[in-house]
Parts: sequence; structure tokens; C-alpha cells
Amino acid sequence: MDKTYFAHSLEGQPQETWEPLSRHLRRTSALAGMFAAAFSARDWGRAAGILHDAGKYRAAFQHRIRGSSLRAEHASIGALLATRHFPKTTGLLLAYATAGHHTGLPNGGDAGDADLDARLKQAKEWEADMPPTFPEISVIPSVLGLPAAMRKLPMERQSFALHLFARMVFSALCDADFLCTEAFYDPRKTHLRRGKSALAKMDYALAAHLLRKSHAARQRMRSDKERTILDARDAVGDACRTSATGDPGVYALTVPTGGGKTLASLAFALTHARLHGLRRVIYVIPYTSIIEQTAQAFRDALGPDLADAVLEHHSAAVAPEDDEPIGPEKRKLATENWDHPLIVTTTVQFFESLFAARPAQCRKLHNIAGSVIVLDEVQTLPAPLLQPCVAALEQLASVYGCTVLLCSATQPNLAHPTLTWPLPHARPIIDDVPGLFAIFERCRAEFAGTLTDADLIARLRAEPQILCIVDQRAHAADLFAALEGADAFHLSAAMCPSHRRTVLDEVKHRLSAGKPCRLVATTVVEAGVDVSFPVVFRAVAGIDSLMQAGGRCNRNGEGPIGRFVVFESERPLWLAELRRRRELARPLLSLGADPLAHDTVARYFDDLFAVSNLDQPGIMAMCAERARDVIWPFRKIAETFRVIDQDTLPVIVPFGDADALCDRLQFCAERGFPPGLNDTVRPLQQVSVAVFRNQFERLDRMGGISRIGPDGRFARLVATELYGDCGLQPVAGERSPEGNIF
Repeated sequence: MDKTYFAHSLEGQPQETWEPLSRHLRRTSALAGMFAAAFSARDWGRAAGILHDAGKYRAAFQHRIRGSSLRAEHASIGALLATRHFPKTTGLLLAYATAGHHTGLPNGGDAGDADLDARLKQAKEWEADMPPTFPEISVIPSVLGLPAAMRKLPMERQSFALHLFARMVFSALCDADFLCTEAFYDPRKTHLRRGKSALAKMDYALAAHLLRKSHAARQRMRSDKERTILDARDAVGDACRTSATGDPGVYALTVPTGGGKTLASLAFALTHARLHGLRRVIYVIPYTSIIEQTAQAFRDALGPDLADAVLEHHSAAVAPEDDEPIGPEKRKLATENWDHPLIVTTTVQFFESLFAARPAQCRKLHNIAGSVIVLDEVQTLPAPLLQPCVAALEQLASVYGCTVLLCSATQPNLAHPTLTWPLPHARPIIDDVPGLFAIFERCRAEFAGTLTDADLIARLRAEPQILCIVDQRAHAADLFAALEGADAFHLSAAMCPSHRRTVLDEVKHRLSAGKPCRLVATTVVEAGVDVSFPVVFRAVAGIDSLMQAGGRCNRNGEGPIGRFVVFESERPLWLAELRRRRELARPLLSLGADPLAHDTVARYFDDLFAVSNLDQPGIMAMCAERARDVIWPFRKIAETFRVIDQDTLPVIVPFGDADALCDRLQFCAERGFPPGLNDTVRPLQQVSVAVFRNQFERLDRMGGISRIGPDGRFARLVATELYGDCGLQPVAGERSPEGNIF
């Protein structure tokens, strides 16, 4: 074998076209350093970039790349070198990142063959296969220091902070390695990643759009009430832009439903990012069901020239569960690294990525640093994970240069004393929240007591235009079936986005035309759905849900004061979290508290936090347990941190142009994941339904789905009789928690 060392080969091509190992190490080091510089850790990124593939200097690897069939693991060598080159804490922090850059962050300790200690012991057996030294080792800095903000933390917070820092360094390395490898195998993609739209242009474009929108609305207004609401919406926008001049930190935007919160919060984020040199805006939404429409609303507001600056992060593909592909196979990954000016993503995606272990999930994390993070409907953060979520947000604000904007009509207190690691007090954008709520009073609440389904149906039939919201899909489907008629409609997350949009378009048309319209929906209608009914019925739920439902009653003040009717349902709730929130609301309602009042919300969240375990899986304890030995169970944490108890998987359903899109997907599959795949995947999201894993597996066993697309990573419903007006129905005989939500 000659003395040339290679990092990557090209099948069937002469060695002169292969990538030299030295070049790959130096390029990855430079790029990882640049990424880590966003959180004051440039030298950490540079060191990780040199060490990650140092094991490719092994003779066994060089034989392998030249055609040998013998396995030649390389990542563990870099981890071992990290522990030899640096003191214990520094060396092990780098070792986690280096060892895991293909297969994911390992657990610390020696509990299994894949854990860090076991891999370091194995690497020692391969040292004789390495040259005595290699040129790039001299590039590694001799001393690495933690960011200044981390060094100031009290000891009891160091364990969690170091655990998050290790993930950030890992992210910088994984993304740099991915991009440098991509640049070698597919330079065209590297070129396509350039030229993203500037935040300043987006800020000015949104400001112009909001001015035009306000002017057009004023041209159409016909009453003093409408003028008052328009004035209030404009005042919210002005307050957001004024507050955006303040220093980075934590802010709260408390605005009633219909107050223009979505675009006003984006205006704050863009202006704040422009003025303070922040890199991007990450807009976090609780429900997958409204990501597409929110992203489209942003594109419409920014205009066609800036539409490409918006990225919504969710996928219709079934992600592979095996190890991360390496070498040329990396080109097949359809993941994003959030290298866009404006990201629209879900609460699940955002927080589970922060606690993930796999490279594909983690490579985006370094791009969170130096961002404006907008948490829309912040009250939906899961109470059983609230403490680790809040601790991560606090670190993002204090160490990683982020500004956090908490948005809601029902603002929880994330500086609550129940939290052992709270957020700092959020700076309010709206000075007079009760006064703003008074302006937007468009309905009044009343309590109807317990209603049977028959009683409820009778009341729904008595109103020409009415919305009824319940917590269970099955309940909504039963009420819809009982209503019958061309003026009855159904909405739930069992329907694909395209289906829901079709229904909502017809509902809005009927409402504006004064035609009869009776909509039965689940909670999917409570967030981001712009409909306005004169009468809204809502089954008793948490106060936050009741207020969201009330926001769909006389939403734009187009009529007299609307009726918001809260009722008790005879149907049981199976999900413990929904039951607990309902039980906390009942005492407040029994004492006559107005569920639409701002002070009721504050009392409700005080009660909720007081009775909840805010770290049910014990994430904080896992981080602290062996932190003195620089040992963290990264994989265990990733497996345990689940925003939703059950995983969901997407299924393509027979609606709209699903057949044509599936044909296009097969066409892509036959050509090995071509560049145009994402242009096919994103429309497929519009005809896909998220199915809980247990139902997905049941459908699979009965032959109700087929696997299509590259590597069979997409699931298509072939039992088409299961999809109808109420969306995808459970398999006969099934009862699962999935039937209770959205």
C-alpha cells in the first residue's frame, strides 16, 4: 500500500480523484470551528474536526477504502486521542462527540459494548495500527476553555449545562462533517445551499405587508367596534417593534386570540434579529397540523422574492432506525440543518432535538445559537417535561446568545417558584394585558351543566351557525354522524392537511355567506385556525384550552357579543394529562370564575404547576447523577425525553392528488433519491396523517399499508375504506389514547 491516506473514495474512479484524509480533517476542523464560534467554542469545534476521522489513518481503514472486506472502525480512535491530548473533563466532552459522529452520542460509563468506556478500551487495541503521529495533530489547540457564561454557573447547574454543551459541540462536528463530505461527493448541493435571503430584507418586507394589511382592513371596516379592534391590533404590532430594540433575553407577548399575535411576534423576531445581529428566527408551534399554514402565511407576508427563506421542518418519510449512513450514503439523508433565516417547526421537533443523540437530529442544534426563538402557544409545553425544557431555554438565552419570545393568550409563569431552574422573568411586550383583553371581548362564557350526546345534538341543531369542540376524535366523529346533512362538517387531525383545508374553505365560505354551518371539531381547531362562529360549545377542559376555544367565537367582532357555552360531557377521557387539566379547571368554574379572564389563567397555571411532577422521567437527575465523573447517559436521555408519549408515523392517505404524488415518489426512488425529492416529499405532507405507532403497526400487520419510495421509507394506506369524511379511522376493535386528542 502506498503512503497516501484517503478519507473518501469514488467507486470506479482512480485514486487521483479520491479525497485525501488531510484535506478532509482540515476542512471539517475549520467548518466545525466556525459553527462552534456561534457559542464561543471555536477551538472546541476545531479540535473535534481534526480528531473525528483521525482513526482513518489506521492501516486497516486504508486497506478497507482500497477494497478490503474487513471492518475498520475509526471514530473511537479520535475519542481515545481526545482523552490523551486534554485533561479529563475536556477530553471526555470531545470524546463523546468524536465517538458518536456516525452512530450517535454514546452513553457514558461501561454498561454496554457501545458505551464510551467500552469503545475507548477497544480503541486502545487498535493503536498499533496507527502511525506514530500525523501532521494534523499539531493543529489541535493545547487548551480549551468553556464559554464564560458557563463558568459562572453554580455547581448544581453545571451538570446539565455541560451535558447541553457536549450536544452543541457534537452538533457542530456532525454538521461540518456532513457538509464537507457532501461537498466532495455532490458539489452541486453545496452550491445550492448558498444565497439565502437576508433577515433585514425580510424585516422590511413584513413591515410593508402589515401596513398594507392594516390599510386594506380600514377601508373595509363598517363599525366603531371594528375600528377599535384594528387600532388594538396595530398597537400590538407597534409594541412588538418597540420592544425589539431591547437587549437579547426573554420576552413575553400576551395577546388574546384574534389580536394579530402571529405576524406581530414575527415582526418582533425579525426586527430584533436585525438590530442585534442574530442569525435566524426559529418559530416553534405545538401542532404539526398548523405548520404548513403558518409557514404559508409567513411566505405570503414576505412576498414571492423571499418565500425561499422560510423552511418548515417536518417530514412525511418514515425515518430509518438503523445506524446513520456514512460515506456516499450520506447524500441520501433528507434531513435539514436549519441553515435558513426562518424555521417553522414543532414543539416536538425543537425540544426532542435538544435532547437527542442521533447525528441526523442533532446536526441542527448549533444553528439554534444566536437565534430568536418564538414559542407560540407556550402554554402547551408538556408539564411532565417542563423543567428540562425550561432549563434548556434558560441556557439558550444565557449561554448560546438566543432571545426567547413566549407567545400566548394564556401565558404560564415559567419563572414559577415550583421550577428549581426557572427562566428569568420575561419582559412583557404588552403593558396593559387586562385592558387589551377587554378590547377584544367578543363573547361571554356560560355553563350548561352536563349534556348527553342527544342533548348536545339538539342544541347544535337549534343554531344555524355553531362550532362544537370535544377532546376525542371518536366523540367528534359520532356527533358529526348524528348531525348529518349538507350543513354539517367535521375537523380533526385524523384528516390530512389538504382535507382539513378543503373543509375549512367551505366552512369559511358558508360563514361569510350567512349559510347554515355546524362544525364539530377536536382541539385541532383551537390553535392557528382562523374561523369565527357566533356560538361555540366546548367540553370542559383546561382553562388554557377553554380560552383558545373562546377565541373562535365572534373572533373578529363582526357580530354582537357571542355565546361561549362550556358543558360537561358524559364521555370519559383516557389521557391522564387531559383529565388532570380538566379536573383543575372544574373548581375554578364551580366558583364562577370566567374561563376567558386573564386572572383565571394565572390561577389555573399556579394550580397546575403545584400538583404536577415537572420532570416526570427524571431528565435533570440523569444529567446530574454521574456528572462529576463526566458521565452522561446520552442515549437513555434521548429515549426517555418524549414530548408525546407515543411516537407517530406518517401515512399517505387517498385524498386529492395523493395518487399522482405517490407515482412521482416511485419515479424518484428508481433514480436513487434525486435532487428533486424534497419537491415531492413536501406536497406529500399535505396528504399524510400522523398515526400513533401502535395503530401503524396494526395497519401494517393487516396489510393496510404498503411501503413505497426510496428504501420503502414512506407508508401508503391501501385499506382505503378506512379513510372517509372523518379522516383515517381506527382499525375495528381498537381503543388507544390516540382517539382522545386532536
